[in-house]
Amino acid sequence: MLWNTLVDQVQPLLGEHGAKANLARVLSVPRQRIHDYFVARTQMPDAERLLHLLGWLAVREAPESARSFPAPRA
Repeated sequence: MLWNTLVDQVQPLLGEHGAKANLARVLSVPRQRIHDYFVARTQMPDAERLLHLLGWLAVREAPESARSFPAPRA
């Protein structure tokens, strides 16, 4: 199932200090819901939150050089 694959990609990133709280803010859910999604696996996010999750994951997995945006040209 695709959800299990996504959970397997996200779980290692949640071990960093503050990562669960940060993801909870991004998804606009309580921190406990992050536990329900990725540890207990008793719930799944709705479609809108899943899109936000994919964006969060893309940023977290991007190389450091790709994370910063170039300064606007004058």
